[in-house]
Amino acid sequence: MAPTRPPARRSLLDLRPSYFAVVAAVSLFPIGRMLHLVRSGTHLQYNDYWYAFDRSVSDTGWLRLDNILEFDFAHLLAIPNAIYWLNARLLSGSNVTLGYFVILVVIAQVVLLWKLLPARTSLPEPLIATLAIAVPVLLFAVNGAWNFLVAMSGTAWLTANLLVIAAIVAAQRDNPWAAGALALLASVTYGTGLTAWPAVLVVLLLGGRSFKRTLPLAMVAAVVGGAYAWFYSPPEALKATRPTWSEPLDVLGNGAALVGSVLVSDRALALWIGAAALLFLTAAATFCVIRRVPGSAPWVGLALSATLSTLMIGFERNVEVDVPSRYGSVASLVWICLLVLLSLTRLPRPATVLVAATVPLLVLFARTDRIDSITMSYDEQDELADALRLDVAGGVPQLLVGRFPELSDRLRLMDHYPFSDDYRADCGLLGTKLDHDASRSSDRAVAGEISGTGPHPTYTRALRLQGHLNRPSSQVACIIVTDESGSVVGVGRPTSTDETDPGSADPDTTAFEALAPMTADEVEIWVRYRGADDLHLIGSAQP
Repeated sequence: MAPTRPPARRSLLDLRPSYFAVVAAVSLFPIGRMLHLVRSGTHLQYNDYWYAFDRSVSDTGWLRLDNILEFDFAHLLAIPNAIYWLNARLLSGSNVTLGYFVILVVIAQVVLLWKLLPARTSLPEPLIATLAIAVPVLLFAVNGAWNFLVAMSGTAWLTANLLVIAAIVAAQRDNPWAAGALALLASVTYGTGLTAWPAVLVVLLLGGRSFKRTLPLAMVAAVVGGAYAWFYSPPEALKATRPTWSEPLDVLGNGAALVGSVLVSDRALALWIGAAALLFLTAAATFCVIRRVPGSAPWVGLALSATLSTLMIGFERNVEVDVPSRYGSVASLVWICLLVLLSLTRLPRPATVLVAATVPLLVLFARTDRIDSITMSYDEQDELADALRLDVAGGVPQLLVGRFPELSDRLRLMDHYPFSDDYRADCGLLGTKLDHDASRSSDRAVAGEISGTGPHPTYTRALRLQGHLNRPSSQVACIIVTDESGSVVGVGRPTSTDETDPGSADPDTTAFEALAPMTADEVEIWVRYRGADDLHLIGSAQP
């Protein structure tokens, strides 16, 4: 079989400086937008992170190597667990700093995919530039913002994607064992990383390597896949909801909906768009393989990997109502492969350019309701941060996988957020005793009032105090709770709504919610406003 590898190129993109400048300038917009979203996000990690942290970090704060190859939520997360630990040791375990890491991972994906784009000998320069712009626009799509704002998820999904792409690049350069090493790393990063193996084998074969010379790597791939299948055991929560391979239409429907979700949020419409995209991708890839189109081999391999990943997700997750934002990472690769492979076919150039430009435009200006759904969770995240800091979060039923683990001692030992300097909800007063000579005021007109007290519905070891402040939330520095001795034992925060008075909508007042241990006989709530050291008494309550 004749080689189909593209000719060597002299630069990152085979474009003249003027075109490259346009590509770089446009690419900065989706990257800059995601940077802004990450910087504005919550420092506290989400959901599954805490269970992975509990299993992979010892009581002394070191990585547990004996657990690193155990399945976490149906996936091997050896590489992500190591990254989580490094982030915790070096950067306080912040979700924001991990989000910056995910952005760097995706920028690396952009660079590798740019290097795989066809040269000017294969495609017109305007089309190459359009494809180059589509890559960062799709990889940083707002409909996939989950992986950046809930960075523990992106660290797994997107690092696996990066290793898959790197393995394909190595195979395209006829370096099978480097490709195999990268595929192995992808396999212990996330379940979708297993698709690197068939992708690498396809790229090697299309690149002219004989089946006999490819067979040793294929045997390694079979061993890795067989070991994964032997030890794999999905969580009970997934067994109850996922379709089965005897329901192929459900699996295909879920996979198609994942692909279409990059462009639209409606599941029904996403299914039809995704199905059309997968059909065109299959046709374009088949054409390129039969005609041995130069430069198509790595894109056929990546298309195979991305398609298999969507089907794996479609099998594991029964996506009936909405398509979670985290699945956009794989779906974006499907679209990128579709655009490139369509460009390498013999379709009329105007039609190809129109499609290649329309898809990224739709993605670039997509609705941001999925971002809104994440930012709406920030109040809950802040409350969990307070509960962890007060050591009342452990043992609480969370998610579908059991009770929230006891983590406060390990987090405190590692200076992990919320035990780091990034935690400012208490103005640095938690654990101290208020000085009787400090400037304090009992003027309720300045402070506000308490409207509800009682046990917290989730954190059952905590007292919840609710009410409102007589100033906007932008002026609030912190809310603290003291016990009968004057020691600061609890914290509070402004919230978006006052559950005790749903009808209140005064822009000059702010609803708040505070947590304190149930051990105090009587508590007082104080507020400090920005630009002053005074503490204003909101009120007192008894558990």
